[in-house]
Amino acid sequence: MCCAFNDSGLKRFTRDFYCVCPGILEMVLVPKNLENYHDGPNPTYVGLGQNFGADTSYFDKEIASNRNWWFFPVCITRHWLVYAFDVSGKRMFVLDSIYSKPDTARSRLDSYAASIIEDIAQVAIPTYRPTQKGLPCTYASVPIQPNGFDCGVYTIKYMEYWTEDKKLNDWEYVSSLTYIPYYHILYSNVNVCTDKHFFNIDFYMQDVVKLYRLEIILDIILCHKNISIGAALNALDSRALPPVRRNQPRNKRMEVRTPFTALDTKSILRRVGGKPKKKSTKRI
Repeated sequence: MCCAFNDSGLKRFTRDFYCVCPGILEMVLVPKNLENYHDGPNPTYVGLGQNFGADTSYFDKEIASNRNWWFFPVCITRHWLVYAFDVSGKRMFVLDSIYSKPDTARSRLDSYAASIIEDIAQVAIPTYRPTQKGLPCTYASVPIQPNGFDCGVYTIKYMEYWTEDKKLNDWEYVSSLTYIPYYHILYSNVNVCTDKHFFNIDFYMQDVVKLYRLEIILDIILCHKNISIGAALNALDSRALPPVRRNQPRNKRMEVRTPFTALDTKSILRRVGGKPKKKSTKRI
């Protein structure tokens, strides 16, 4: 998810935003660590490892230090949400498609996440000084999903469109029209046997989220990394040796392929026009 955003080349992610790998927060925000978390002036909690930041595979601190905002997508108890961190302003926004305001459990989770995020900021920016009372946390005004299974779609769209001064209460309906060509590619009669009523464009245009879902599926399928993986697999298949067959059956009807192989008696008599005599089976 984050690799696709950071490598997309969009000005949004080359100038203002940086997406942090979801596994970083998910590795720490587990129920056991959350139970042992104690908030206060001197909070105690399980943090990141000492070598965090040495490897740039999941977090490139050099690139992150040059961005104004960091996105932290995270999946907690099978629910996706995004923490948006204002680096210079030392603020945190929660972009959640279910919760519009926190309860006691969510406040504890948000406070723990804020502590980890400030630890990450200190790794990327040595001059960063953490807040004394923790990051101020605000639940942003974002669209709420109508069902209970599209949180991943909303999370991706939050990172794609959200800014502090732009409200997403009403997603532009016109933007969904740009995904109709992708719809035709995915549900072409050549690819699948479609049902005329189920795969009707008018039916899908009634729900923009479904079109967004199709777009995300296509981005995953048509990703350049998947293409390179497929090329590598094809190269490995072409280099694979054919399987070795042991104790292969002999072909008794195979003709003589070399003149140096001796002919049998039947072949010699057939060439001279004679026929072999049958052995007598009479007993004396």
